[in-house]
Amino acid sequence: MPNGHTGGFLISKSELTHVLSSLPNTSIVAESLGAMGRTRREGAPTEPTTVADLVRLVEQFEGENLYVEEHDFAFYQIYLDHTLQQFVLGRATPGEAPQPTWEKLMVVHSDSPLFDALRERHTARRNR
Repeated sequence: MPNGHTGGFLISKSELTHVLSSLPNTSIVAESLGAMGRTRREGAPTEPTTVADLVRLVEQFEGENLYVEEHDFAFYQIYLDHTLQQFVLGRATPGEAPQPTWEKLMVVHSDSPLFDALRERHTARRNR
């Protein structure tokens, strides 16, 4: 795929919360796309997302299932913006263009302690 999208799957809020509960609350597991943009544009320091931060965002998510998208077999994006998720999955109201909250689009890099758990679940769903 031109944008690096190499697959994706849905994970329930409860399953993701369960996975996160096995990690220390202060572990750095992701970075928001918004923070990454600020770092690139302004040279701002990175703003890592901890387990505690991600759990809070998962709890605030409007839906029951989160879309997790793989890119270049190298990192995952977790959609915590329900409107953007619906748009990406082709479930948005026709003509409705989302105004994404980039702080709610999480990038999980391969060095994250969450990466392997996402890869396991992605592989299991692909093999069903």
